[in-house]
Amino acid sequence: MSTSPTNKLLIINSILLVMILSILVMVNFSKLKKLVKNSDDLYETNYDNYPDIRYFPKQDLLEVDISGLESDTIPLPEEIVASIPRELEAFNWNDEFQTEYLFNITHETVFAKQFSLDSKASKGFVVVTFSNHGGNHSHVARGRISLFEFQEQNEEWKLTRKYLAFGYGTENGMEPHRCKMVNIGKNKYALIVQTNYSGNGGHEIETQSVYSEVGCSFELVFDFTNYEHYEDYPKEIEYTEGNSNMRFLKSNKSWFDIETKSEDTEWNDITLGAVKRYIFNGKEYVETIPLPH
Repeated sequence: MSTSPTNKLLIINSILLVMILSILVMVNFSKLKKLVKNSDDLYETNYDNYPDIRYFPKQDLLEVDISGLESDTIPLPEEIVASIPRELEAFNWNDEFQTEYLFNITHETVFAKQFSLDSKASKGFVVVTFSNHGGNHSHVARGRISLFEFQEQNEEWKLTRKYLAFGYGTENGMEPHRCKMVNIGKNKYALIVQTNYSGNGGHEIETQSVYSEVGCSFELVFDFTNYEHYEDYPKEIEYTEGNSNMRFLKSNKSWFDIETKSEDTEWNDITLGAVKRYIFNGKEYVETIPLPH
C-alpha cells in the first residue's frame, strides 16, 4: 500500500521536528537541568576546591553577632545540610501552630556557628532555623525557632542535639533580628535571641531572650529588656527609659551569674538599682539582693 504525498510530508515534518527538538535540548541541556528540582538543588556550592561543602539558601543574610555584625556565607558540611530539612519535615507543625491547614510554610536559616566548649573536645556546629506559615503574620503573630547541634564523630557529623520550636521570632511573624551564641557556664552555651514589640500608646520594647539547655529541653532562662520607651506612659509604671546592657560573669559556677545595668551607669556604680545581679535557681535566673556593706 503506497503512502500518499500528504502523509509523506507529515512524516518528514515530524522527523525534522524531532531532530530540531533534540538539537535544542542538547544545546540548552545545562539550562534545562537547572529547571529540574532534585534533592541537590536545595543547596548551593560555590567552592570548586570543596565540593562536599554546601550552603543553606538565604544563609548569606545570616546575623552572627547581636551587635549587628553580619557574616556573608558560613560553609556547612554536607551531612549537616542534608540532615536539617529531614528533621524539619518530620516535625508536626500543624500541631505546633494549632491549625489544620498550613499555608505556605517556610523554613530559613537565621544563625550558624562553629564552636568548641572544651579545648580537648572536637568542634561542633550550631544551626538555628526560623519557621512560619503564610497565615501567621498579624501584629501579635510569632514564628518559631529551632536549634540543631552537630559534633564530629569518626570523621562524620552527627546530630547530637535538636530542639524544634523551642522559641519565638519577633512581631508580625518575622524572624528574629539577631542571634548570638555565648558561654553561660562550664561546658554550657546559651542562645541570645533579639526581638522587638510595639504596642498601643507608643510603647516600644526590645528584648534579648536567653535560651539554654535545662534538663532535656531548651528553655527560656532569662528575658532581658534592653530598650524600652513609652510615648505617654502611666505614672504608676516604673521602667528605665532608653537602653540597658547585660553581661555574663565568668566563674567556676556551672551557671554564670548575669549582671545588667542601665545606660550611662558604670558596672561598679553603687547607685541602688543601677546594676542588678541575677543567679540561676535551677530553672531560671532570678534577681539576687546584694548584702548591705
